[in-house]
Amino acid sequence: MFGDEDEEMENENNSTIKDLIALLSSSDDLDRTGACKSLIAIGEPAVPFLVEALKNSNHLVRWEAAKALGAIGDPTTAPALVEALEDGEFEVRWRAAEGLSKMGVNGIKPLLQALSKDGDSVFLREGAHHVLHSVARGELKNCLLPVLIALESMWLSVEVPAAALRAIERLEQFQKTHRKTDTDSLKEFTATTSNQPADLGARRRARRYAKSLQYRAI
Repeated sequence: MFGDEDEEMENENNSTIKDLIALLSSSDDLDRTGACKSLIAIGEPAVPFLVEALKNSNHLVRWEAAKALGAIGDPTTAPALVEALEDGEFEVRWRAAEGLSKMGVNGIKPLLQALSKDGDSVFLREGAHHVLHSVARGELKNCLLPVLIALESMWLSVEVPAAALRAIERLEQFQKTHRKTDTDSLKEFTATTSNQPADLGARRRARRYAKSLQYRAI
């Protein structure tokens, strides 16, 4: 019985998320912004749908999806945001870069891996410079500074991939010497500050918002 109820609730949540994703293409700024905020409130369950939305043909959907993913901050979405750094629309690339910057160390490795394979991409280099400049603070600065220098070099296609590979090695060593990663700290913070009723409340508010927008569209 409980299994059926859980499945029914999951299906309802997924249906709500899909409705909200559809609203991201709205030409009405208020509807689009409201849907984005609701997806952020839903959080982790919305992540796979938002990652898929980054591939949508409508740039408004991609833009709002990148915005929502950056706000949710799930480190597993870093590779998808790195891919979005090469989007054809500047606004999407900017949102993706901002999202990676907020992830800190968790967003760096996928970015460096992309640079090590594709140092010729102008959009990727521009986004990487923005992200790395934002997070290159404290002990991370020594690790990332050579990559930033390479990104400003005249010999980009040669120096960027090599610098990125060296930075990956230094980053892995950096993470080994620190007892807690950003992810561990985030999990610890979440465990001490959140609870199930609050999470359910956010999802219920999101469902109500989605339904209200559907009625307005009729």
